[in-house]
Amino acid sequence: MELNLSDFNLPAAIDNTMMLLRERAHRRDIALEQTIDERLDAIHADERKVKQVLLNLLSNALKFTPKGGRIDIRARVSNGNAEISVTDTGVGIAPEDQAAVFEEFRQVGTASKSVEGTGGRWRWPETWAMAIWSASCCATSE
Repeated sequence: MELNLSDFNLPAAIDNTMMLLRERAHRRDIALEQTIDERLDAIHADERKVKQVLLNLLSNALKFTPKGGRIDIRARVSNGNAEISVTDTGVGIAPEDQAAVFEEFRQVGTASKSVEGTGGRWRWPETWAMAIWSASCCATSE
């Protein structure tokens, strides 16, 4: 994977991604909230790929969060690194499927699930995004 590394403003990238999804969330009465650490500013990464991962994470959260739900994105500085997490009130992922969420082109569970309130939490980066720079990722679902 070829990377185009540069310095860019991560909070602005998060704002831009949220703006793209705000109308869709509003139509489904889903609250979109963000909390960004004021110490977080520019990062050195592939801006296009970071934005792509953010859009994918938030789009998936929106897809699996029921009407009236909530999606939170948080960005903070942790041990000198940027950490982004997405938490939602969606259907969640069964324990036996959680490892598979990091496989490229793989969807687990089903979009037709109607279980509410189990939620999911995603710590960025997700799937192939670890190649953007040295990073780690994890997924939990409750």
